[in-house]
Amino acid sequence: YPHSIDVYLMRRDRFPDFADALLFPAQEHTLDRWLEIYNRSMANVTKASHMTRNEGLALLKERSAYFVHKDDVILGIGIVSGDKIQAIAACQKGAGETVLKTLCGVLDTDMICLEVASNNVPALRLYERLGFIKVGVTESWYQVF
Repeated sequence: YPHSIDVYLMRRDRFPDFADALLFPAQEHTLDRWLEIYNRSMANVTKASHMTRNEGLALLKERSAYFVHKDDVILGIGIVSGDKIQAIAACQKGAGETVLKTLCGVLDTDMICLEVASNNVPALRLYERLGFIKVGVTESWYQVF
């Protein structure tokens, strides 16, 4: 575990093309499955490692938790709030780009914003490959000894 981790704000213009997957909002009867995917995927992500059912219910109220499906298979999940994608978790290897592009369909803006921890190297590589640019640091997490 590093002594400190920055959270980068990254941006890019809206994608000109859309993914060929479907987006479904999480609902109370699907929340447990959504939380299972989130908690499994985020287990090694600093400060995002576990979401409680109450936190999940709050996301349902905000209508910001989504599943991404293709051919009856869950490709991933995400949290979209306002003009920002707050979390992405792919369930299938190589599905991150499709999940991200599908979640972008919820955004009501021409600029896509997301945050990513500096130690999440696979996500950083994906976002940079897709044209996202680091525009700032939103917060820093420090390990206290």
